[in-house]
Amino acid sequence: PKIISVSHSDYRSRWTTTMMHEQARYTDHNVCVHKSGSITLPSQVPWTCIPNAPDQSRAATSLKRDEVYAKYGLDPSFKYLLCLGRINDDKNQKLLVEAMEHLPSQYRLLLVGNPVVKEYLSKVTSPRTQILSAVNHPGDLLSVCHALLSASLFEGYGYSMAEAMLARL
Repeated sequence: PKIISVSHSDYRSRWTTTMMHEQARYTDHNVCVHKSGSITLPSQVPWTCIPNAPDQSRAATSLKRDEVYAKYGLDPSFKYLLCLGRINDDKNQKLLVEAMEHLPSQYRLLLVGNPVVKEYLSKVTSPRTQILSAVNHPGDLLSVCHALLSASLFEGYGYSMAEAMLARL
């Protein structure tokens, strides 16, 4: 069978570069979603760039605001700031946790995503932070949050930003 690898990350991401090179011997073709991603690809494997865009249905809401609060265990008296994505050093959520200490007490940070390394969770745990597993359709969460935050060390404009704009956040 043919094996195709997809690189969706920025070329400066250690994780992506390492992963793409480690699987090169098994890969027949690489696909990247931005030309800068081709830098991460092993030279011995052919590649194709297919620019991508966010799926509009991910930004749609399916629940009323009070149902979203109940489903995710959120307190409607707080103002939530949302960060979507893998929870790891590259996404730099630790900086967001530290920044929360400079905001008024009614603000809470909502991290939504799965940790790449479980030990990183200890760096982003605080009384003003709530962590949820990744969701397939973040539109409901976007509808109850006051802002989407990104502190990624490698991405400038990711899917979550486009989804937030689609949700009119």
